[in-house]
Amino acid sequence: MTDKKKEKYKLIVGERRFRAVRDWTKETNILARIIEASDQKSCRMGLIENLQREDLCALEEINGIVGLIDITLISDISYLPSEKTPLKRVHGLLASSNIVRLRKGCGDDTRSVNDHFGRKLTPKIEEIFRNLPKKLKWQSFYRNDLPLLLGICEKVQKDAIELRLNKSQIIAPPTHSLLFLFF
Repeated sequence: MTDKKKEKYKLIVGERRFRAVRDWTKETNILARIIEASDQKSCRMGLIENLQREDLCALEEINGIVGLIDITLISDISYLPSEKTPLKRVHGLLASSNIVRLRKGCGDDTRSVNDHFGRKLTPKIEEIFRNLPKKLKWQSFYRNDLPLLLGICEKVQKDAIELRLNKSQIIAPPTHSLLFLFF
């Protein structure tokens, strides 16, 4: 038997609303729903809520989708366990699914390990993208959004998020040139 007063709870979603009520009203009680959730489920719920925010910059949204795909599929044994980062796992997954899609479009019915991998996980990927707050096809995400994360270093990513840059601003060439002086 557990003592309810000693149990600790973790806020999974609604942190911004909680802080707004706490900081801007005199309310001492707020309505909350208590659920039992694994770490994986609570992480997924937090990512979904974050993706619903209107003030996300481009890289935050892309990172959120990468995280959502990764946390949703991480327990599937065929989901690239050899890759170390979520970005690399998701990139490998979408690359394999894209190869399967392209082969299927050409009428090629070869059955390789990657094809099995892509065929098994592609329906799960499609479901994730169908349920995103903003409509987006995984093929477009793979082709247009994911390369933004793959193509820039972590420091530039952090700066782009801090400056709230959109996709065009991230990929635009610099408008100034650097002058190197040699003595």
